[in-house]
Amino acid sequence: MKADIRVIVKGVQQYADYIDEIVTNAIGKYSIVNGLHIVEYRELCKGGHIIENKLVISNKSVCLYRSGDSD
Repeated sequence: MKADIRVIVKGVQQYADYIDEIVTNAIGKYSIVNGLHIVEYRELCKGGHIIENKLVISNKSVCLYRSGDSD
């Protein structure tokens, strides 16, 4: 099963002197593979480059995989 969904992902990165918070709001493709919930979506970043993202959710963990030009 694949379906179009809206995904909102909030990421927080903590540094020594500040916290950087990034919120992504995108349309993605949702599927279930071997009991894992997977959302694939694209993110347009500053400077115009695109990052391909895959959010994998299981009963025990959530992982975000990112690929693409990050310059």
